[in-house]
Amino acid sequence: MKHLLVALLCLSAAPAFADGPHPFDAHDLVMMDRVNDPQLSPDGKSAAFSVRETDYAANKAATSIWMLDVSQANAQPQKLALGNSPRWSADGKSIYFLSSKSGSSQLWRVAAAAGAAPEQLSDYPLEVNNYKLSPDGKRVLISMDVFVDCADLACSKAKLDARAADKASGKLYDHLFVRHWNVWMDGRRSQLFAASFGADGKLTGEPAWLSHGLDADVPSKPEGDDSEYSWAPDGSSVYFDARDAGAGEPWSTNFDIYSVPADGSAKPTDLTAANKAWDGSPLVSPDGKTLYYLAMKVPGFEADHFGIMARDIATGTTHEVDPKWDHGAGSLQISADGATLYTSTEDWGDRALFTIDAASGKVTRISGHGTLAGYDLKGSQLLIAH
Repeated sequence: MKHLLVALLCLSAAPAFADGPHPFDAHDLVMMDRVNDPQLSPDGKSAAFSVRETDYAANKAATSIWMLDVSQANAQPQKLALGNSPRWSADGKSIYFLSSKSGSSQLWRVAAAAGAAPEQLSDYPLEVNNYKLSPDGKRVLISMDVFVDCADLACSKAKLDARAADKASGKLYDHLFVRHWNVWMDGRRSQLFAASFGADGKLTGEPAWLSHGLDADVPSKPEGDDSEYSWAPDGSSVYFDARDAGAGEPWSTNFDIYSVPADGSAKPTDLTAANKAWDGSPLVSPDGKTLYYLAMKVPGFEADHFGIMARDIATGTTHEVDPKWDHGAGSLQISADGATLYTSTEDWGDRALFTIDAASGKVTRISGHGTLAGYDLKGSQLLIAH
């Protein structure tokens, strides 16, 4: 596949030194703006990305959505709104993102033009953790933290309100995890929902609860993201990974890939129950015939490397795409023709981007030295944060 454009978004320095040139120190490191989550517009001519800026005096940071015309050599980036996780609409006219401007993290949209006013699209009683738009842009997958014994979002909100009103501050844990790395568990699970946009572009009503019945997090905690769930190209089905391991969760690496109707009309189906090790990051080919995902081979061994698997959706026949590659693959993207897979992983001290031929398994490194902070692919154009 020939790439017509590679744009690099790098970490940008803070404003000019107030006291003149000096050796780089910890304060300079803190004050550097962080650029990440690059997203190409459908026509490949513009890039949306988030920038994290530090307010040193206030001891806090703010993340905002920016846009850059990558078709022009000297174009200047434009700040659109405060928020994170930018994603383009199917027609390329607007950018969706998450913002807590209303008091909680909700889905917003802003026109892809400087000076446009952002519009809030969701007003759920719970915060939106992450999301993924459907291929046609008419629906969206949303992850929210809920109590799995509740039937709706209002129930989870009522439980949180009752807990906040309780004068007792003690907490009782009867199972692990109590804390996962830097995140305390509060009895809720991240669960996956599907919602439809109304004629006014907003989300109303109760979303369909797709992962209902699983005592698991979708995506995983504490660092899971939208690469752990995906739409089928025709929007009829959704695929996600989850670890439903009960009391043995802290010792288990047995994530499985599930499929579920996008309208929530049936329970999730476990597609990889036979593999007791980790299966994750599902991605369906553009023709809807093949499910690609990552898989470990050794149960309970968290440091095992991920191979890339291909599953025929019609027959269930599965094979490893890259059995001779000794690198552990990261989350996947795929070319429009379905012939080439993209993944990033560590390589000789770098975080690099690779292509994998879907038919032969041939692996090629395509990025230079340094750390890949993110990438996005649209048609024949590739955008890299480096």
